[in-house]
Amino acid sequence: MTTDPILLFLQILGVVAAAASAISAYLNWRVASANVKLSGENLSLAAANREYTRQATNRQAASKHEEQIALHPQLLDLHGFSHQNLQALNLTQVEVAYLLSSFTAGDLYYQDGTIKELTQYRKVLLQSTKVQTAWIQILKGKFIGSGPFSWLTHTFQPIRRPVPRFWVQQSRPNSNVGPRETLRTGTFLPHEHC
Repeated sequence: MTTDPILLFLQILGVVAAAASAISAYLNWRVASANVKLSGENLSLAAANREYTRQATNRQAASKHEEQIALHPQLLDLHGFSHQNLQALNLTQVEVAYLLSSFTAGDLYYQDGTIKELTQYRKVLLQSTKVQTAWIQILKGKFIGSGPFSWLTHTFQPIRRPVPRFWVQQSRPNSNVGPRETLRTGTFLPHEHC
């Protein structure tokens, strides 16, 4: 059987072309898969950029509002903290305006959650009964939202938290009851509550 070298060459060329086509199809599929993944990551990046822009814009606006409160403390009346209401808490509008600015700066400083302890400035500030009252009664949850700074501030030991009315105060001298049992029986230990 004689084979024509040209025919043999064309058959080999056809096999190589088919293999090249299969490899090309596979590589195109890989590129398309990678593009889908990248477009998903780009969407995630775009969403992160939108969130960052939203937060930055909100912080700038809040900063302007707090400047106005610092210049005109009577604006606290709009938030329900009139001169008379604050006087009942032994606070002035100027003190609350200062603490609002200070605690907002703290909230920004601790925002990313990498700092796990209050600065010495914050610890000294939080030892004041007036500052503790302002934190619990005015700032926490109303002007300063939940987050790392809020948690660190509220769990700081010198904070004297009010006892919720629904807890029954029980005194058990010589009791070795642990925190879980304490909560089950209704005894409230202020330093354990956040």
